[in-house]
Amino acid sequence: MKPKILIIADEGYNLNHFHYMINLSYGDAISKAGGLPLVALSERLVDEYFNLCDGVLFTDGAFVHAKQYNEFYNMEEELPELSIMREMFEFSILELATKHKKPILAIGRGLNVVNAYFGGSLKPDNDKQVINDLSNALVKTGNVYKHKQLPIFALDTTPNTLNDYSQTFLDFINACKGETL
Repeated sequence: MKPKILIIADEGYNLNHFHYMINLSYGDAISKAGGLPLVALSERLVDEYFNLCDGVLFTDGAFVHAKQYNEFYNMEEELPELSIMREMFEFSILELATKHKKPILAIGRGLNVVNAYFGGSLKPDNDKQVINDLSNALVKTGNVYKHKQLPIFALDTTPNTLNDYSQTFLDFINACKGETL
């Protein structure tokens, strides 16, 4: 049976309608690696989504709010693309996944969420957010970050370059199947 991978979608708002967005390359990469992609569409169903999935993919998107990594922020200067509901959902899922040692793959913004969750910090760099201090829980090998004790994989990349990381997706899917690396 294919492992079910919960994909955390990005949120958007246009033409007076709230919507979820996801780059199709996430689902393609999960499918190619042997998983079954599922998209989370409601922050109110944290427990149900978590119990349904074998692993979680945290996707790219807007900046992580400064309060998540204990930095001072000025509300007047705050970046406009912040999604507090998405962050609350992500941190809830991340807390459950680490508690139950469920595999996580974090990409782009997802890496920033994981880094902030484990005590690292971030800084703005033009139109993106980059790691300022890497959490002590994470180690970087090549272009892949891994947690020292939990099945967490992270990539500092965009959805456009996911084909370059097919081995990381395979490792993640194998971890979701309970296979060791």
